[in-house]
Amino acid sequence: MLCRNCLGEIKRRLSEDDQKLLSALNDKGVLNKETASQVTKLTTSKLRDTISRLKGAMLIEETKIGNNILLRLSESGREITKIPFETNQRGE
Repeated sequence: MLCRNCLGEIKRRLSEDDQKLLSALNDKGVLNKETASQVTKLTTSKLRDTISRLKGAMLIEETKIGNNILLRLSESGREITKIPFETNQRGE
């Protein structure tokens, strides 16, 4: 798992779409892609990009069961949701 300082830096750089998906997974636990799209109101394209970014940051995990791909928070993803979001501090 990433250290808390690293997670804080990652959280400051997350997009609004990233935050939406992390929040939805934190609330619901596990979502398939269709439900994630409905809950977050992200288009299929935006959801695909968001999933790719969050998987790359090791914040979410995918599990394939039959034809379904299920999304859930990784251990680092669960930890990052506990860190308060600081607005206007994306390191830019």
